[in-house]
Amino acid sequence: RGGDTNWEHKDPTGEDDYGGVYKYDAKGNRISDSRPTLWGAGYEYNFSPNLQGTLAYYNFKSDAYGGDPLEIYSGMLNYKVGKDLNLQAQYAHGNQGGEDNAWNIELQYKGTP
Repeated sequence: RGGDTNWEHKDPTGEDDYGGVYKYDAKGNRISDSRPTLWGAGYEYNFSPNLQGTLAYYNFKSDAYGGDPLEIYSGMLNYKVGKDLNLQAQYAHGNQGGEDNAWNIELQYKGTP
C-alpha cells in the first residue's frame, strides 16, 4: 500500500472500518467511544564511545484494531564513523500482520540523513 496508513478490514459488526483511532462505519459514523491508550519503554546501551544501541517496545490499544493491542518492537544501532559522520540502522516489527516489518539505514552527516 505504499505510505497509506488507513487500514481497511472487516470488524465484528460486519461494517467496513476505515482505520483511525476510533471505529467508523462505512457512512462515517463513529461506532465506538473507547479511549485509546499508548505506552512504551526503551533501553539504551553504549557498547563503546562510538557504538550505541536501543531496544524499545510500544503498546497501542484502540478499537481501530478490534480491541487487540498493536505491539511494536524496535531496535536501533548507531555507529560514529568519524567526527561528523554516523551510520544508523533501525528495525521495527508489529504484530497486526500486513506491513509489519520496517527497516531503515541512514548515513548521517552532522546528524542529518
